Amino acid sequence: MKAEHTQLQKDVTNTTTRLNEVTTVLKELQKLIANTFDRVGCSQKALEDMLGLNVPINTNNMIVYLGQIEQRANELLNILHYVNIKVSGSLQNVQGTQGQQGHTRPRPNPYSDPKLNPNPDP
Repeated sequence: MKAEHTQLQKDVTNTTTRLNEVTTVLKELQKLIANTFDRVGCSQKALEDMLGLNVPINTNNMIVYLGQIEQRANELLNILHYVNIKVSGSLQNVQGTQGQQGHTRPRPNPYSDPKLNPNPDP
């Protein structure tokens, strides 16, 4: 009986230690997620619409914050892709006019498909 009690005490101690470690990691992760949320320019209004006014990050809503970060990262990547295409197209147009009598062929618009256009006209 005493051996069982001693084993239970060790188990409780180990479990408590592990819980403290996980809690520390989660708190650090929450800080990093909140920092990333702010740095990439996520919409606080969208978050408030989903969670309510000024709900700080916690273990219950971390996934919502991560979803907003993912959405914003996709928006930023689309913008970067769009800019790269515009810059690349401009460079090709400039290179295409050199050595020719001002004749350039029209370039297809990769954003003619509304699903790909990050800034559709209203």
